[in-house]
Amino acid sequence: MKSTKTKLRTRLRAIFIIILLIWSYPNITSLIIGSISVIIGQVIHFISAGYLVKKEKLITAGPYRYVRNPFYLSSFLVDVGLCIITQNIYLAIIYLPIFYLIIIPRRVRKEEMLLRDVFHDKYAEYCNLVPRFIPRLFPARLPERSGHFYLKLILKYREQWRLIRILGLIIFFYLRTITLGYVGEMHRAFDILSEPLNSALAIILLFILFFPPIYEFIIKTKGIMR
Repeated sequence: MKSTKTKLRTRLRAIFIIILLIWSYPNITSLIIGSISVIIGQVIHFISAGYLVKKEKLITAGPYRYVRNPFYLSSFLVDVGLCIITQNIYLAIIYLPIFYLIIIPRRVRKEEMLLRDVFHDKYAEYCNLVPRFIPRLFPARLPERSGHFYLKLILKYREQWRLIRILGLIIFFYLRTITLGYVGEMHRAFDILSEPLNSALAIILLFILFFPPIYEFIIKTKGIMR
């Protein structure tokens, strides 16, 4: 069961996304620049998940040779990218400092205390070579590297759904960008969305919204029936 603080972080981030979906003012430039940050962040998250074996061993391979907390780094890049896309400066000023300067550092300090208790000097040596949040330009030369990339871990942590959701957000903001100037002219906005490319993207977006929860429901139902 997730802890109360984990649920709080999840809910806070969910509220952040919802607000961006409602109050967003994207244009093509902000969409392109922001999407680059979002995609880089998601790639880091995806690769990091393929290495992570929780509580079993100290992972020091892959992204963990550059930064000790690649997941938090990836989330930061995604959130910054979304703020750039939506041009919601007010939410960026409020949310980003609270989440990444207060909530996340407190969480990381507790995680590091647990890791020090488990891995002792090995973790202390790792901390001396690899920074906490700001990645190294070159991989650290560690005495030994522990960990390998496994696709099954990607599936275990449901990274495929996270990747799909990120794609859905980018598609949503693109469609919002091309229709933003026609809020009061619904017929014109509909005409734009009816264009072949935009129609295809709208269908993909609907698929992204409905397929993952339906699939998860089917899998859980099968598990219960067994």
